[in-house]
Amino acid sequence: MNPFLRRFGAWAFTILLVHAVAFLLVRGAPGGPLDSARELSPQVRAALESHYHLDAPLAEQYARALGGLLQGDLGPSMHYRGTGVSEVLAAGLPVSLALGAGGILVALLFGIVAGLGAARRPGGVMDWAVRSGASLVMGIPNFILAGLGVAFFSFVLGWLPSAGSGGPAHFILPSLALGLPFAGQLSRLVRTRGLEVLAGDAVRAAKARGLSEFHILRFHVLPRTLVPVAAFLGPAAAGMLTGSLVVEQVFTLPGIGTHFVQAALNRDYTLALGATVLYTALLGAATWASDIWMARLDPRLGSR
Repeated sequence: MNPFLRRFGAWAFTILLVHAVAFLLVRGAPGGPLDSARELSPQVRAALESHYHLDAPLAEQYARALGGLLQGDLGPSMHYRGTGVSEVLAAGLPVSLALGAGGILVALLFGIVAGLGAARRPGGVMDWAVRSGASLVMGIPNFILAGLGVAFFSFVLGWLPSAGSGGPAHFILPSLALGLPFAGQLSRLVRTRGLEVLAGDAVRAAKARGLSEFHILRFHVLPRTLVPVAAFLGPAAAGMLTGSLVVEQVFTLPGIGTHFVQAALNRDYTLALGATVLYTALLGAATWASDIWMARLDPRLGSR
């Protein structure tokens, strides 16, 4: 079978499987979307249950939800009355994508630069600082990093906004809080791979030819670290998707994560189900993109 069709089929099957499991979980959770502090009269409750098909058998509800998914219709939100789930998620998607892109950029920039710097002088001050800093940011939860960043850069220095999504500056602190733990992991990976390359014959030959250290790092070491970096980005994308739920809440960013949390609190079945499916699709796409990048860097991987 064509590798593209095989991967696409696996991606589509995963989405359908997650959709089925998530449907059963949200329906099996205690409470419902019509449970609120304000009591509804039996007539109003019955009318709302009929409108959202909550009075239908569970199998019929699932068939309706599956049919809507296959047609690209995630149904109406049960909390944001008169608004479709697709509209809510479409409004939050650019925010979440911007935050994810910022987190990946932070991880790549800090992780690669720090890892190469540590590999240059193993056992030196730079190496010690990078390894210590990596352990620190990896051990601190991202919501604590977010709080520390807001306290210092927003309240003490007044350089960056503490919340909201008014412009690019609003994404700097969230991107740092989301990306720094992954930058710590990436710096260790790049350092380990960099030490292996620097000990190889190709680098020794380059040094014998009198090439500068920068030239060796740029053209000999860096390209050979990109394959493990590409492999790292797949799991990192999963971690950033889950981590963005908390970061979006801390910085009050109106992204998919915020809507997902609110849907769970409001028992908004359709919105929670739609957000879960969208997260699954994004995760699969990110993993796929990581595999494609790895295959381009090392063609041997693309033939497997």
